[in-house]
Amino acid sequence: MKTMKVLAICAIALSSMISLKAQETAPALSVTAGSDLVSSYIWRGVYFAGASIQPSINLTYGGLTAGLWGSSDISLVNDPGYKEVDASLFYTVAGVKVGLTQYWWTGKNKPYIAKDAFGSGHYFEGTLGYSISNFNIVANTMFAGDRDKDAKGKQMFSTYIEGSYGFNVGDVAILPIVGISPWESNANVGYHLKYDGNSALPTPSGNGTGIALCNVSLKATKAVKVSETLSVPVSVQAIYSNSSDQIHLVLGVTL
Repeated sequence: MKTMKVLAICAIALSSMISLKAQETAPALSVTAGSDLVSSYIWRGVYFAGASIQPSINLTYGGLTAGLWGSSDISLVNDPGYKEVDASLFYTVAGVKVGLTQYWWTGKNKPYIAKDAFGSGHYFEGTLGYSISNFNIVANTMFAGDRDKDAKGKQMFSTYIEGSYGFNVGDVAILPIVGISPWESNANVGYHLKYDGNSALPTPSGNGTGIALCNVSLKATKAVKVSETLSVPVSVQAIYSNSSDQIHLVLGVTL
């Protein structure tokens, strides 16, 4: 009888330990929200807009992250101006990252669902990346969307491949980045836009072919202490696009 009681007590204790361990190791759902304020919006070496506010919200469960990210310029001169809203889903395990992103950057006061003369304003992109220590490499390919097609209506599969390596110098985080596009991209995406000498900015008529070195940049980020309990990350990034022969210096503040 005593043996049965001891076994029962041991079984209850073991069950409790397993339950507690499961609670400790089970992934928890987390929600993060924030925003960046940038002096200009440069995406993969491509100029998209001037000073912009860029809010985001992410839901994370284990290695799975679903998020929304947006950008709107804050210029009153060019109203209605630029507007973008992107939805993404990523899964990360053992340094490997796979995901899908749906981009929409048709602009302010434009329909989100309905098509216009150029078709749907949505782009769909697949991502595969790998990180080890401070090194990161990621490949992104657009696989669907009416505006990533050539003149014959064939999907162009605009692709961007980027490598980066982060390190610290004192209390400043340094991130050099190199990004290329291995074949011709759609002019709407902009990796291959070339300066034609007749306009202030690269134009679709100057779209190049072949490999494009579209992003060579160096970013420095430092946490600036605002109060005893609050520090705000401030960054400065120098960006050069060889394909479009454009250079940018961008100030960013993360809230």
